[in-house]
Amino acid sequence: MTRADIEEMLRNLAETTRTLRKAIDHVVAMGGHLAEVADHLQEIAVRTDVAITNALIDLGDEEENKS
Repeated sequence: MTRADIEEMLRNLAETTRTLRKAIDHVVAMGGHLAEVADHLQEIAVRTDVAITNALIDLGDEEENKS
């Protein structure tokens, strides 16, 4: 293996390392977005649960008033 071969390998390794670092940055950013989405979905789930519970309570009250 010649010095030129080794230098080429090192350049390729450096480029691969830069590409991997960019990919890691993108994955970290995506993780942040996914966490935000998960928080929003949790909030939606809680609000949906409250709405369903209130609707069932209202239906129960309506049934009691009919009797």
